[in-house]
Amino acid sequence: MQPLTHHQIIGLVEPFARRARHVDMAASNRQERRIVFKPIDHAGPPLLRDTLELENPYDGYFCLVRRLQVDGSDLKASLMAEGADAGELLQRIESVAPQRQFSAAPGSITALSFRIAADKLILTEATSQFGGYTMTTRVPRTKGMAAEFELAAPAAASLTLPEDLLAVIGWDWSPLRARKDTWTGKVRLRGNEPRRSATAEAKLARTVQHLVTTLAQPPAAFHQRYARARWGAAFRRGIPLLTALGMIGGVSMLPRAALDDFSPLRMMLFNIPTLLLALAFSMQEMPRFEIPPWPRRLNASAWPLLQPTKD
Repeated sequence: MQPLTHHQIIGLVEPFARRARHVDMAASNRQERRIVFKPIDHAGPPLLRDTLELENPYDGYFCLVRRLQVDGSDLKASLMAEGADAGELLQRIESVAPQRQFSAAPGSITALSFRIAADKLILTEATSQFGGYTMTTRVPRTKGMAAEFELAAPAAASLTLPEDLLAVIGWDWSPLRARKDTWTGKVRLRGNEPRRSATAEAKLARTVQHLVTTLAQPPAAFHQRYARARWGAAFRRGIPLLTALGMIGGVSMLPRAALDDFSPLRMMLFNIPTLLLALAFSMQEMPRFEIPPWPRRLNASAWPLLQPTKD
């Protein structure tokens, strides 16, 4: 990789200079062919600090990233565009208002990171903050993959949460799984872009509002409000195990059935395990064969916080 020359830098930044974007030579890296521009501020609320980074790893390819940070906070969002013309990428980036990447709701704020592809905004990651909690959402590029949530408690503590905390929202939300000092979960996404990203934003907003409301109330209120939904979530978790048991029971009874060797029903019964296995691999989340926990009443007066577990 050849370092950027002074002459090359002057040529690359010309369309940026016309937009009052000036190079920060101290932050740039000519060896890595990365140009960083001096930050500018966008009026709020919230007040945003905007920094551009232009990478040109090889001829004919540019990657421009706008990084936004809320003033006085660690909340950040990014917007990325790729292409063969740096000036055109700047136009694409500036066509998206900085405030578009931040979504505020009662008790929460979310920073949304996107990439621009075929003039479409595609959600890649989001960070939500509410009541001292932080939830990070990652949306895989691969179509058919579920978005992943990671919830962290305030003050480096880990939450003791019911595993069905998000599953009560609906079928598309998975149970939570404990992972050291965080909890993780998934939500299914459907459709092609831009519908997939729009669905992800809507489900993210619904998840955040659910958490804001639920964690602000005593745990007993969660069970009282979602008792029926908790039983439904438990049933959904048991479907893979019930299916497996049904397959075993059906196959074991097959020899007792008086069916002709070439009977369509006999052939269908023999192929059910293969079909169910293929269906499992086509799902956004691999099925877990488990006995779901009993939806018990939560008697604590508040959501308890524990110190993080250690490796």
